[in-house]
Amino acid sequence: MDALKTKRKSLRTSFTTTANKLKECLAKKEDAKDGDKLRAVKSQLQDKFLRLDEIQNKISSLLLENNETAAEYESDFQAAEDYRDNFLELKSKIETLLNKDFGSFLESPPELDVVGHLAKRCHSSVRCLICKRRHYPLLCPDLRKGKESNFSPKDRTADNEQRSTETLLTNLPSEHEIYLKTIMIRLRNRDKEVCARALLDDGSQRSYIEKNLAAELFLSPSGREIFSQGLFGGGISPASEHKRYMVNVESLNRKYSTPLSLLEQQKICSTLPRIHDRKLLSELSSRGIKLTDVGRDSPPIRVLLGADILGSILTGRIEVLSSGVSAVETLLGWTILGLGKKKEVVNLVTLSLQNMDVPKMWDLEVLGITDPIEKENESLLEEETLTHFKETIRLCEDQRYEVALPWLAGHPALCDKYDAAESRLRTATKRLINENYLEAYDNVFKQWESEELEQLKSQSIEIMKEGAFELRCWASNDSKEDQDKQMVLGLSWDVISDELSCKLPSNIDCTQGKPVTKRVLLSVINSVYDPIGFTAPALLLPKLLMQEAWRGKIGWDEVLPVELEHKYRLWERTMHFMSKCAISRRLFAENYDDFTVHIFTDASAYAYAACAFLRCEFKGQVTVKLMAAKARLAPMKKSTIPRLELLGATLGARLAETVDSILRTTSKTYFWCDSMVVLSWIKKKEPWNTFVGNRVKEIRDLTNIDDWRHVPGEVNPADLATRCCDWSDLLQSKWWRVPAGCITMKNLGHVLRYRRLRMKHF
Repeated sequence: MDALKTKRKSLRTSFTTTANKLKECLAKKEDAKDGDKLRAVKSQLQDKFLRLDEIQNKISSLLLENNETAAEYESDFQAAEDYRDNFLELKSKIETLLNKDFGSFLESPPELDVVGHLAKRCHSSVRCLICKRRHYPLLCPDLRKGKESNFSPKDRTADNEQRSTETLLTNLPSEHEIYLKTIMIRLRNRDKEVCARALLDDGSQRSYIEKNLAAELFLSPSGREIFSQGLFGGGISPASEHKRYMVNVESLNRKYSTPLSLLEQQKICSTLPRIHDRKLLSELSSRGIKLTDVGRDSPPIRVLLGADILGSILTGRIEVLSSGVSAVETLLGWTILGLGKKKEVVNLVTLSLQNMDVPKMWDLEVLGITDPIEKENESLLEEETLTHFKETIRLCEDQRYEVALPWLAGHPALCDKYDAAESRLRTATKRLINENYLEAYDNVFKQWESEELEQLKSQSIEIMKEGAFELRCWASNDSKEDQDKQMVLGLSWDVISDELSCKLPSNIDCTQGKPVTKRVLLSVINSVYDPIGFTAPALLLPKLLMQEAWRGKIGWDEVLPVELEHKYRLWERTMHFMSKCAISRRLFAENYDDFTVHIFTDASAYAYAACAFLRCEFKGQVTVKLMAAKARLAPMKKSTIPRLELLGATLGARLAETVDSILRTTSKTYFWCDSMVVLSWIKKKEPWNTFVGNRVKEIRDLTNIDDWRHVPGEVNPADLATRCCDWSDLLQSKWWRVPAGCITMKNLGHVLRYRRLRMKHF
């Protein structure tokens, strides 16, 4: 760090000296008119600033890594920005003078105009790729001679005659494919590598990289430059800032690699064609030339390599093909440029009109009042059809491909027939009742269901046999079954109502009338098997009594104090309601358009809890069902309510992760909490203390902070799981089915509009 600061101090001194020298030069009118002197001083200043900026970036990174104070970092950053502002101001003044006095963004010498000067006095660094003289390749006379040498006068005459004949007979307007120097390259940044299409443009003085590509490679800018760009026709674009990146560029065969400095650009250019002419590719192959940028598609150009780089990658080898196209070899591979084969467009309008029926000549469809779909561009329709095909094609279970029907654009949507279908169902049902056929129809449908279940049973047995598993026990809600309740994974399943409930513990009768001890409490608590957690509010009281006995250091077989025993006896009398506390086995509604998951969290001085509800919506009707719940006792060590609320929020985040892994869907999940302090902890990015910081970090890792919302405490269903209640109270509570209107985005709570307030660390 100290060595870097010493080097930065020296560079700042040198930069200041050069800047003062440049200011003196600008103050003198004679020196201000000397373009060569201005360019020289500008070049010195820019070189020193770039080196200074590189050192500054390293120092800033070290300050962040060492966790320096905000004041020290702010002071260092402000000093660096002062040097940057000074550099940009001086650079802008120089460019303004050069553009004003010398008339060109190309920075031509002051004594020359943009055009009309002698070649020996030209300062341009352009070199021809063919003859190595000082002009652009398209103006090279050798290229023109090479093209003419491949064709005899006889061939040219025949070609002209053929085109003339075709034009007269079939009206075939034609134009040539023009190939520019495009090539496929690899760009690498550490472990990240991307293949991209590049354009070799010796008419550009700088090299560029597409902004999105720089983001894909996770490139960090090494500097910034502000300049204008010259446009075709003499126009100049407004000055804009471009980030500069250093990136390794490799050939596709990895035989050549070099680091390059590229400037960021939002978009390089429009679509450029690729070579796909088989005849041309065959000729290239016969000469041992293999192109990397071939095909019928046209990917976007993402890199532009200008004249600042081309001189170092050209090998000088050029092959002129029989068609006149030139192949140029670079260290990154072969590329081509020139005129390709002709593109012919056949016009059959006259032929089509001759084949039309005479009455259609005065039809409205011919006079211009046509269907809008007929006016669509053919290529656009083909592209939309292909896109629709790719997006909707899928492989079915029977190994056949399926694609959606291509609906016409602008076709009115089909109206909803649900109400009409429901009305017809009522009418048909009423008619069947009047004619005494309803029971017969119902038996037919039930028979179909039974046959489907028997088929499913047979298939399941065969599948499990392949893995050496034997399925033996089956249960259904058929009225022919003798038992109306079955045990499923420790829970009681009522096959008639299709509900799950907890089985009443068998040791309850044994404990009635006997002294209540810690051993009895633990036995009763563990005898209630509830993996879903829907009985969590009623199980809170015996757990609290167990905690109080533990706090009082009561032995395992000692009788509990009278007050604790009285509370337990009151709770024990309502345990026969346990079997009536049931939830629906079916989680989702039979039909639904959309569903969301809602997690509620709350805490009290005794416990903290979280519960998950599933909200399904179908045709405007909303159903809400309890999915799962978790409750934990508050620690024996006293803690504040906000901290317990934070523990409840952490429990809710973990519960949401479990629910998402079970549902295996991308459903939207909302989190509701009635503590504004906890919501501010979650949404505010500050260095909280260890207890708060660790739990806030876990919540942010598991959830999206924008999904956390505030809910009033009186409508929070998780509140019941943090306060003691018996089984009768649980059965009559709002715990089972939250009213559908309570979980809506309009009238339940509001999105927490975070206010920047100074919050205490609890």
